[in-house]
Amino acid sequence: MNADAKVLADFNSRVAEYMKLRKKVSESGKLKKPVTSQASINRHQHLLAHEIREAREQARQGDIFTPEIVAIFRRLIKLAEDGSNGAKMKQSLRRAEPVNLVLRVNRAYPDELPVQSSPPTLLANLPELPKELDYRLVGPNLILRDIEANLIIDFFNQAIKKP
Repeated sequence: MNADAKVLADFNSRVAEYMKLRKKVSESGKLKKPVTSQASINRHQHLLAHEIREAREQARQGDIFTPEIVAIFRRLIKLAEDGSNGAKMKQSLRRAEPVNLVLRVNRAYPDELPVQSSPPTLLANLPELPKELDYRLVGPNLILRDIEANLIIDFFNQAIKKP
């Protein structure tokens, strides 16, 4: 196995560890599946985020995005930026509503801020995630977000060049 494959396997392993913790929290009995009302869905989201935060109270930036993983991600992102669809990707990023947020691990992504979609060209170059997680750009930074809990799991700065 080459060095990049080992690092990407490490990333997948770190994501899998988070997913095990998330499953344990979800199955703890404290969380009830939300009914269809917006209020119950919001309660569920906040409780899930709270329980994950408690279970990961020692979580820090870089727990998932280690320096080695960040180096590979930056290389993969640069390939997307420099590729045949790079101009379209940059144009898409320029049109996106700017999001200014002080990033912190275990912080909820603010409900009042838009969740900037990540260009498909960029996502195609990054490792696939479980359906419960997504990558999002916040300015030039890349976050790993728990969708249901709306929680920032990890992030790294300067993932892309400012569009």
